[in-house]
Amino acid sequence: MRVMVVGASGYVGGVLVKALLDGGAEVVAPVRRPLAWADERLMASVVDLAAPQLWPCWDGVDCLLLCLGASGGRGYRQIDEGLTLSIAAEAHRRGVRRVQVVSSVGASTRAIAPYLRSKGRMEDALIAMGWDSCLIWQPGPLLGRQPPRWSERLQEPLLKVVAAVSGGRRSPYAGVTAQQLAVAMISHWRLGSGGVMRAGSPAILSAADAG
Repeated sequence: MRVMVVGASGYVGGVLVKALLDGGAEVVAPVRRPLAWADERLMASVVDLAAPQLWPCWDGVDCLLLCLGASGGRGYRQIDEGLTLSIAAEAHRRGVRRVQVVSSVGASTRAIAPYLRSKGRMEDALIAMGWDSCLIWQPGPLLGRQPPRWSERLQEPLLKVVAAVSGGRRSPYAGVTAQQLAVAMISHWRLGSGGVMRAGSPAILSAADAG
């Protein structure tokens, strides 16, 4: 079984790939540029991310883990929504039937923020593709990124207050680290559960504690 991680050069994806390798998994990682590290169980292919139909690394892929995210500005519609769905559609066409995607707390087509509406559209379109297993992660603020994005600098103090008054670790706005999210993703990948599920910070923290 091979698992494909898209976004391996990013904050969450990089941690996820290393955690998968540490656990003995065989990982495929399509990337725009070579990674700064290598492993005998890692197939890192330099590709055009916008043309997944041309990727040479689909053989044997059992599960798709999508960790793409725009680094700033308004690129989220192109990357978090458009590119994520394009890659997912190609994976599904090639017979991959299990997918996980990193979204965001508050994602909804009815959200006020354009970013969260875009994430909501992505989630709905992904589910509509008809996977055997579709797990959508909706974490609160991602902690520990260095350097943090400007949006994280602005939002983190406010979301910490919101989380504190709405349940602490049981709040959907509780902060999580990339390592905690990676542990949760790997745990559910190994379980192989089916159906559609959305899971937020409480589920991520619970899985990380158990893992």
